[in-house]
Amino acid sequence: MCGFVGFHGDTFLKNHADQTISQMIKQLSHRGPDSLGTWTNDFGLAFGHARLSIQDLSEAGNQPMLSHSQRFCIVFNGELYNHLELRNVIEKQLNRNIQWVGTSDTETLLELIECFGLEKSLNMAYGMFAFSLYDSKTKKLYLARDRFGEKPLYYGTFKNFFLFGSELKGIINFPNIRFNLDNEALGYYFKYNFIPAPYCIFKNFYKLLPGHFLEYSLKDRNHATYKYWSINLHNEIPAYKNYGEAISKLEDSLLKVVESQMISDVPLGTLLSGGIDSSLVTALMSKCSSKKIKTFTIGFENRSYDESQFASNVATHLGTEHTQVILTENDCKEIIPKLGTIYDEPFADSSQIPTFLVSKVARNDVTVVLTGDGADELFGGYNRYTYPEKIWKKFSLLPDGIRKLGGSTLALLPYEFFDRLGSSKLINFPQFGTKLNKLGSKLSNASTLEEFSDMMSYIWEEPNNILQNSMQIGNFEKYIDGEINSFGQIDTASKLMYKDILNYLQGDILCKVDRASMAVSLETRAPFLDERIYSQSQSMPLEYKIHNANGKRILKDILYKYVPRELVERPKSGFAIPVGSWIGTELKDWTMELLSSQSLREHNLINEVELNKYLSEHLNNNRDNSAKLWGALMFQSWFHQYKSQIEV
Repeated sequence: MCGFVGFHGDTFLKNHADQTISQMIKQLSHRGPDSLGTWTNDFGLAFGHARLSIQDLSEAGNQPMLSHSQRFCIVFNGELYNHLELRNVIEKQLNRNIQWVGTSDTETLLELIECFGLEKSLNMAYGMFAFSLYDSKTKKLYLARDRFGEKPLYYGTFKNFFLFGSELKGIINFPNIRFNLDNEALGYYFKYNFIPAPYCIFKNFYKLLPGHFLEYSLKDRNHATYKYWSINLHNEIPAYKNYGEAISKLEDSLLKVVESQMISDVPLGTLLSGGIDSSLVTALMSKCSSKKIKTFTIGFENRSYDESQFASNVATHLGTEHTQVILTENDCKEIIPKLGTIYDEPFADSSQIPTFLVSKVARNDVTVVLTGDGADELFGGYNRYTYPEKIWKKFSLLPDGIRKLGGSTLALLPYEFFDRLGSSKLINFPQFGTKLNKLGSKLSNASTLEEFSDMMSYIWEEPNNILQNSMQIGNFEKYIDGEINSFGQIDTASKLMYKDILNYLQGDILCKVDRASMAVSLETRAPFLDERIYSQSQSMPLEYKIHNANGKRILKDILYKYVPRELVERPKSGFAIPVGSWIGTELKDWTMELLSSQSLREHNLINEVELNKYLSEHLNNNRDNSAKLWGALMFQSWFHQYKSQIEV
């Protein structure tokens, strides 16, 4: 796991380029504290690399790295889990006698590209990655990103320069650079509380889409992007005789993938929440290892949000070397002012805070952790895959007039009452009030199941409500719909899962985990996002994943072989912290300052009247607007940290 940055522009003298790239890569040293390296050529191209040593700790793994033939130069961020198998392919199948310099996967990738070309190599490689590759023969630069977007990659233009890097921090430190905000990206941010690829908060800059690579010509400075992988695997569909066979095959595949992701020359462990996904990964790691697995979790003094005991129970049963740290509210609040710098763009999933804190705890003992990310999206773990249809079947029976009146009423009722009702044994859904409140705001307009799925996913249902200027957004939704339509006729739950893979997974979950973990130089690996696991998931009947509204059915049945059902069977909850109550208490002064008229008028982008309405509703406990307000607060906090480089 590393970080890189680079640029092309032939107006730089070479010594100036060396100085500039050295300054830029220093900004990414948190991603790679073990060594910093730079490379420039006579055509105005510069690479910078910050290395976190995981495989091959010697200098032989340092980057930028040249291929054996000297044709290619690469800066690489990530891991190739099958790189030893790929070396075997190169040596045995191609009968090539390679004099390997070291044992790093970066060297393997370079030789693979020499043998098979870029696109074929991308399809042969299993892992998480983003990299930049220069071909000295064709004078072309390539950028590539892994299938699901585990690793970030930005690119864009400033004046006559082409810039790229793992994080915007490096790009922001290019000499004399100034930015304009991208209005369309801003609209998506206030819709999702994150900015999805390919959008970037800065105009003329973008995120490379997962499963894509970019080709840039140093000669004419033109570039184009190409897709090398699609979530629709078409005919790669294995057959299962029955559910039992599917369990057996998936368990075998997960064991192989977990074992491959445990390859490391540094200490590793797992982040254990005590839920289905992390518990299964930990159980499989324990089976693959002769040593005790190191597990890490955090708890909170506020017992309403503390689930550390569940993780402790699983750790005790599996016999792991468990580390548990109980955090105070002050621990959480101290990190809030730093979030804008950690994430570079506005990002407002509040679980970013505990994710950073548990990463910080783990980094004290290990350099690599495995996580359960991706299991919900692949195997139907979220309630929104089943609840919308159940709700719509009931409410569609009501006449339009009654449904609209009911929706208006629900939107006005205090959500706390319904949350208390939801916590009862009768309903057993603690967020019942919050969801019902959202339902009320959407019910009067709802006419299709699709709108109900939107209601479960969106933060600001219509960004024009909060933004000062009207925004026209829709290209991203068209891209998502185009990808989904490639499947033909599929069930609604599967459609929603694929939408989450294309949007929420890469834009929120993977972004959150990458930035939080890399801020403390910790590498995270996600076994569920191995393409082989995804292929098996895609080929399964929906009932293997969701059965009687029970999500992740097959993962649970595998887990119950290792962990007693009673240790992990409970209602799903997120990595939550009480930001809703903090906004009106401990964070109230900070909130009022950031959302003040003076602060908002520095950019004049947000509708102050509308925002004040939501703030008033929240402070008076009439409505839970914490997600909306957290989005506005994170934007304001981010803007104040970067405003000196933004043209308003």
